[in-house]
Amino acid sequence: MVIILKSNIPYLRHISGLYRIERKIALRNWLEEIGVKWNHDALVILNGNYCTGNEFLKDGDEIGLFIPISGG
Repeated sequence: MVIILKSNIPYLRHISGLYRIERKIALRNWLEEIGVKWNHDALVILNGNYCTGNEFLKDGDEIGLFIPISGG
């Protein structure tokens, strides 16, 4: 399967691109394999929607990484 990763985080922009994945894997696990710390480095959007990270990747998925922002 091929997925698209778009990082809007300055120090993670280098990981943006197309990825070919040959096995079934959950989004959170795959991101951690490529060096993204779940719920620390990024707010993760899958196909335009907020996600839990437990979703299994499938062909054509688009993942967006955004800077987590907290208000106050």
